[in-house]
Amino acid sequence: MTSKLQLLAFATVVMLVSLFATPIGLQALSGDLTGQPDGWATGWHRRSIEVDGLRRWFRVFVPSQKMARAPVVLLLHGGGRSMNKIFSKRGGAAREWPELAKRQQFLLLVPNGVNSKTGDTKGNRQHWNDLRGTSSSVNTGADDVSFLLHLLRWAHRTFRTDIKRVYVTGASNGGLMTYRMLIEHPQVFAAGAAFVANLPINAVQVRRPFRPVALMIVNGTNDPLMRYGGGTIPLGRGVVMSAKETALWWAKVNGADRNKVQTSKLPDLDPDDGCRIRFARFPAGSDEAAPVHFYTMVGAGHAMPSRKHALPERWVVRWVIGPRCRDAEAAEMAWSFFRQFKR
Repeated sequence: MTSKLQLLAFATVVMLVSLFATPIGLQALSGDLTGQPDGWATGWHRRSIEVDGLRRWFRVFVPSQKMARAPVVLLLHGGGRSMNKIFSKRGGAAREWPELAKRQQFLLLVPNGVNSKTGDTKGNRQHWNDLRGTSSSVNTGADDVSFLLHLLRWAHRTFRTDIKRVYVTGASNGGLMTYRMLIEHPQVFAAGAAFVANLPINAVQVRRPFRPVALMIVNGTNDPLMRYGGGTIPLGRGVVMSAKETALWWAKVNGADRNKVQTSKLPDLDPDDGCRIRFARFPAGSDEAAPVHFYTMVGAGHAMPSRKHALPERWVVRWVIGPRCRDAEAAEMAWSFFRQFKR
């Protein structure tokens, strides 16, 4: 009885916090593209496209009217969040992305997932159909892979972006979806970055990507949801490998040299946060390989690191996601990694 009450309490808290195979290149994609005005003002725009009979929504941040040959960052929200909520005052580290896009002049695409209970595509409690499939209680069954590929094609046709500099990143459910895109369509991306996300154990049954893609992985040792040591995700949301197993899996399929790992520690920029970030670099083993950068946030929980964007300090938030690391800025980490690679 006690365990049932604890599970119910945990589910309630999660709900409250959330309220706060043939490779296809971009050139080959097609679809019913809507909402393409003649001129694009700088700033945020909300648009939709229809994919497989579903009207799918997204936001696009245009930092300049000169986007021809610009890089593209595809930013995927976490589970139970949305294209809107990750930029709210309670959005945390994701709020840095628009400012970074403005400074670095890349197009920022922020798609919306699907509500796993209602099928709504426009709301704020959304999920991605990632590699966990039917093993997850929040599986939507939506063809998110097609949606994201069509969205990238839309961006290229609309803004003439650089198809050789397309990057994907996300946290938690968004990180798992990042893995899926890199596994199933590695030819589209120059690099990816996954935060607080481990590969599902059934991923070993998924075909390996037919080409390597540079990847950055960031996990916290005190993560109560996506546990660093792997295992069952609370509320029936699947079973995952450990963070180390995930990094080693990617190092192997990327052809990275696991015998020449380079390790270091990032500076302790906030001695009061109880976090230190360890870094392990798996270098590319050959010209046909790709590196894996693995960051371990020792003492941190289920959140991207940030120095500028705080999460709510309420005890319930800290209880659900664990401690927050303030020794780095997640978006800056990802972009510094991305800009090294071109497809």
